[in-house]
Amino acid sequence: QRVKRGDAFESTLQETAERILGEIDRLDGIARAFSRFGAPAAEQVPLEPVDLAAAAREVVQLYGLGSGKKKGPTQYEVRAADGATVALARRDEVKEVLVNLLENARNADAKRVTVNVLDGGRILTVADDGRGIATDVLPRVFEPTFSTTSSGSGLGLAIARRLVESWG
Repeated sequence: QRVKRGDAFESTLQETAERILGEIDRLDGIARAFSRFGAPAAEQVPLEPVDLAAAAREVVQLYGLGSGKKKGPTQYEVRAADGATVALARRDEVKEVLVNLLENARNADAKRVTVNVLDGGRILTVADDGRGIATDVLPRVFEPTFSTTSSGSGLGLAIARRLVESWG
């Protein structure tokens, strides 16, 4: 019985440590989001050719690894036309935009998420089967600090929009 108590303690300790680390990561993400949103445009790195399909596959692969842990399994897919999918952008920013969009899909309980790279990399879309955004709040989704969830900072779409606009 002593072994069982020790195992239960270790399990509880591990679970608690994971929750604490998760919360630290969440708070760090919020602090970084505020910092990025407030950063002057002059500090931006020059645009470079970015393979959007490759960047999308990297982000989707990471999300696929965590699929099923919290809200059930989610299928992630990248669809890209044959040929070039290169656009002038900043690779890390493309990935950040995609993370924001995939996180929103996850928070909307999406079971299927598809990233489409179209028109030779000129168009990138994220489609999901989540619950969507109510039409009455749709005009506010790009406002800083507006959120439809209690867990986010409300900066994800505002930052995503700012980054995409900075690429032209």
